[in-house]
Amino acid sequence: MTTPLIGWYGDDFTGATDTLAVLAQAGLRAMLFLGVPGNEALAAAGPLDAVGIAGAARSMAPDAMRAELAGVGRFFQTLATPVLHYKVCSTFDSAPQVGNIACAIATLLPSVQHRWVPIVAGQPSLGRYCAFSNLFAAAGTGGTVHRIDRHPTMRQHPVTPMGEADLRLHLAAQGLHNMGALHYPQYATPADTLDATVAPWLQQPLLMDVADAAHLAPVGRLLWQQAQHARLLAVGSSVVAQALLAHWRTTGTLPASAGTPAAAPALATTAEIGPVFALAGSLSPLTARQVAAARSYARITVDAQGLAG
Repeated sequence: MTTPLIGWYGDDFTGATDTLAVLAQAGLRAMLFLGVPGNEALAAAGPLDAVGIAGAARSMAPDAMRAELAGVGRFFQTLATPVLHYKVCSTFDSAPQVGNIACAIATLLPSVQHRWVPIVAGQPSLGRYCAFSNLFAAAGTGGTVHRIDRHPTMRQHPVTPMGEADLRLHLAAQGLHNMGALHYPQYATPADTLDATVAPWLQQPLLMDVADAAHLAPVGRLLWQQAQHARLLAVGSSVVAQALLAHWRTTGTLPASAGTPAAAPALATTAEIGPVFALAGSLSPLTARQVAAARSYARITVDAQGLAG
């Protein structure tokens, strides 16, 4: 098969599908697998521009993460994608003991060649903004934007509450040290000036702001430019894919294989597909409103701890 341009591992299923949607809507041939695919599964998929794996590292302790991601790293090393994207939630909610992003980086880094680890924060399309390394998020679609440590949901997340908005400090608490920061005003400088600014950080992690859609193309240029020198690991939400696509569009180098952007599927009725079971496990107020609005469902409240036991 041809070498895909990007491979991604989503640290949860819904996050992995978000990146799939971004790539498919751009017309790229993308496939998401529910585990490391074998040769037969890859062959059956045909030529691909992007290969993804939906995982569960976001809910794992570090030892389990290392066991999960070691095989993922070996797979993408064999596949030789220029960019390996460790896809995290756009809110970066994680902790030293659960979903540790520093642990993921340490486990996956040996599978790429580049020592630079760009960490891209903010995804304006979802109401997430990173400015001067501090993360902000809207409370629901079109809702008020809060600093992440004051966000009504994320500051009191039951597993990974966000008590620090400066992602440099948040990730340092997980063990990611010697991290640089690239703040968004620098994207307005000439390309050679921006390259010179980034150059001292090309052997270590660099946190990159995204506070506006206009920031995507400069970030994408930096990622793709370095990926041509050596295969690299990038960390962030689906903004990583958005940044690469923005750069390809700006330069007119969107992969020639990119076809017509994927259309929204036609809605089917329950008469056509039969009964539907939906499990809503989010504590988001937006999810609560969606559940309340679902009139055609019989709603049953279940105890999460009881299910886990």
